[in-house]
Amino acid sequence: MTTVFDTKHETMDDTIDRLLVDLPKRDPERPARVAFITRWVRGGGPAWSQYYLLKTIDRKRIEPVVILPARGIFEQRLAALGIESVVPKHFPEAPSSQRFRWDNAITKTISAILNSIEYIILGFRLVRIYKRQNVDLVYCNEILAGIFGAPAAQLAGIPCVLHIRALDDPSNKLNWLWHLIGFRVVTAVKHLPVVRRVIANSRATAAAFRGKVAQKVRVVHNGVDLSEYDVSKVPSGVFRREMGIAPDATVVGFTGHIQPRKGIDTLVRAAAKVAKTRSDVVFVVVGANPVGSAENYRAQYEALARKHGIADRFLFAGFREDVRYALKDFNIHVLPSYQEAFGRAIIEAMALELPVVASRVGGIPEIITHNVNGLLVPPGDADALAEQIGRLVDSPKLRSKLGEAAVTRVRERFDVTALTRRMEELFVDALQEHSPEAVTVRERIATGEMAVVHAEAV
Repeated sequence: MTTVFDTKHETMDDTIDRLLVDLPKRDPERPARVAFITRWVRGGGPAWSQYYLLKTIDRKRIEPVVILPARGIFEQRLAALGIESVVPKHFPEAPSSQRFRWDNAITKTISAILNSIEYIILGFRLVRIYKRQNVDLVYCNEILAGIFGAPAAQLAGIPCVLHIRALDDPSNKLNWLWHLIGFRVVTAVKHLPVVRRVIANSRATAAAFRGKVAQKVRVVHNGVDLSEYDVSKVPSGVFRREMGIAPDATVVGFTGHIQPRKGIDTLVRAAAKVAKTRSDVVFVVVGANPVGSAENYRAQYEALARKHGIADRFLFAGFREDVRYALKDFNIHVLPSYQEAFGRAIIEAMALELPVVASRVGGIPEIITHNVNGLLVPPGDADALAEQIGRLVDSPKLRSKLGEAAVTRVRERFDVTALTRRMEELFVDALQEHSPEAVTVRERIATGEMAVVHAEAV
């Protein structure tokens, strides 16, 4: 029996990684063929994060093929990058919570069942696509893509990487069937043997993974392409002219999906307080309802703005494929979320030197240090939000100070090029760990042929 000495704090995976150092590596002359699976094709944090990952990835190491439900707003961008994309039949862009005209518990339950059937069928299609595309590794861009992408990888015997970009949101579940079965299925895929790495977009997201699966988890924050988010290269005034906003008005803006967890109701209440004493402030929401949503959240928040008497100063700009023009015309960016795994909208605003006011929730404190490169408030606290917005409205000097610190923070911690190099290493690690040599080591340890002994016990 061969004995392998382990250190006190070394995990089993660490031990195996150390044992594999001298084993044969992948052929460096051939890039790994990686399937990138995403449901997001019309913007949103996961979509843009994957796009910038693909844009900056080293094609000598990774050869990507993107599997997605529709070309969406990224068709031309993917083509310009020379990246192959595959659109399988019956790939739902988003699960529909209401497939029928009648909104009741029965039809919602039937909708959930039909969604599940679609994803099961899609999973079997993906097995064939993986084989046909000669895929070496499967990358699931967010947890719902993992529902079908990871089981298909298991059937195909291909290693898989899950990227978790969201926290559980109890306020946004389809129906009782989700509570009983859906969330368990979504989170269970991380235990599949082929799932070699689980990438979390923040420490807050990673904290949800405990027990045996914790050894698979690595934290990689979202990044910004600093070549695109360069304040000197984005023209001013375009968005204000389109929206009819005066050049000298102070614009407080939000960018993102319009949904309950984003806290737009808190922003409306805070805006009403700010507007009472400041006549030159305009609030703007740039975004749309999530694809597949049965609720018209925008209409609800428009009604709330009318109720507070600020409809003429609380504007809804709708979806924008490129938010940089809106951000450039903002004076202050706000993200008042009740729950946020990371907050990509924040780093985009910070990259364009905007001061940000955001909720102290989830991964946001990993981005913003209060009073240093932004301002933090308790979620749902309209008074605190109004107070911090008011501070920035009244002090251009403070806005400038926080904006300068914000862009410095992004350059130091959220440059997508550096973060992409980290992702590439995790892809290579997953491939190496799934190699026949690694499997042999695991089997020898499991059967007792090779023993792992803590060094301090010897």
